[in-house]
Amino acid sequence: MWTLVSIVTLFLLLVIALQIPVFQNFAKNRVVAYVEGKIHTKVVINKVEIGLPKKVIIEGFYFEDKKKDTLLAGEKLTVDISLFELFNNKVEINSIDLQNTTAILSRDLNRAYNFDYIIKAFSSNKKDKKEEDPMEFSVDKINLDKVAFRFKDAVSNNDIALKVNHFNTRIKKF
Repeated sequence: MWTLVSIVTLFLLLVIALQIPVFQNFAKNRVVAYVEGKIHTKVVINKVEIGLPKKVIIEGFYFEDKKKDTLLAGEKLTVDISLFELFNNKVEINSIDLQNTTAILSRDLNRAYNFDYIIKAFSSNKKDKKEEDPMEFSVDKINLDKVAFRFKDAVSNNDIALKVNHFNTRIKKF
């Protein structure tokens, strides 16, 4: 009984601590340092607000690619996610709000994308022999405000640019 009470108390203390800006800043700095160490490129996040158990707000973010060009930069990303559903092998995203953001993707003549190094940095090298149930994903609302997307493809010689002033949608089935 004491073990259960201790675990619940520690969890509640963690939840309360993550509501205090000093602890949110500490957590943000640790995450930025970890990601930069993993992908070996510049990562900037100005502010993170964690509203457990649902909302995560990231303000002023910047990710650089290996050529020191902008990969992703934005003013604000708000994700409303059901965190407790992760324990049930489900990623349930209630809403995604993206404001004043630019994404620049490219593919070189070797068919390598400018974000491939991120996927390689976080992929696992070991192969599990045990087959697991796949995660279920669901997304309800997506709201984009002043979002620019650019894709430069050296293989097909395409250069695509898309700017969205406002886009709001609900997804019924995913």
